[in-house]
Amino acid sequence: MVIGLFVLSLGIPVGSLFLTSLLHIQGDGVHWGNLTWANYLGLLRPGQGGLGALWTSMKLSVIAATAALLLALGLAVMGRWAPGRLMASAGWIALLPNTIPDVLFGVGMIFLWNARWMPIGLYDTQAMLVVGFVVVWLPFAFTYIKTGIDSISPRIWQVGSVHQGGRWYIVYRILMPTMATSMISAWAMVFGVSLRDLVVPLLLSPPNVTLVSTYVYSQYVQGSFCAAMALAMVSLVVTLAILVAVQGL
Repeated sequence: MVIGLFVLSLGIPVGSLFLTSLLHIQGDGVHWGNLTWANYLGLLRPGQGGLGALWTSMKLSVIAATAALLLALGLAVMGRWAPGRLMASAGWIALLPNTIPDVLFGVGMIFLWNARWMPIGLYDTQAMLVVGFVVVWLPFAFTYIKTGIDSISPRIWQVGSVHQGGRWYIVYRILMPTMATSMISAWAMVFGVSLRDLVVPLLLSPPNVTLVSTYVYSQYVQGSFCAAMALAMVSLVVTLAILVAVQGL
């Protein structure tokens, strides 16, 4: 059953994607005479934009994952140890983006950051993409971080005080190492979903910025399925390699 689920959920989609990326003539079917690496080599040609889109996606995803991790960590710590209403509202704030459809959020971002009265002009910049990724995927990071914090005994402060440790010393030497696994998992999750997300880049990308998802989408719309699948395979391999390396930490 596990093998069958693996084949249906991963083997068939990835296998179909890989075979399509190797086709020389799209409608000629899969046979040895129609298989080529030209679609992958085409990504290296100047002006194609494939590798540039991959690099831009990875750069923005790293920034967004790091920012989401720090924000989720602050909200999770606040929700665990902050007093009164602040504690109760932290978790609600972190999970609030889950209640808003991504399309509605993207449209709201456009109207907000494009308004004349806004002192900061994020509209039509890569920073707006980062903000979009952070807000949309914050609940994922918060869930991982909260799980890690909930597993820590509330007596951690007393234990640290016994060893003459101040509050920041306890956070640095006890709390952070204990939560390292949850923090790495949260970062990896936000990085992965940001790298392949389509809705946020489709709505918020500046005209001169192309990400992996928008590049694949544009190639698909234009009928260049093979070129689109080639970049999709490259991004899949790169993402898996990075996630495996990060999880190995």
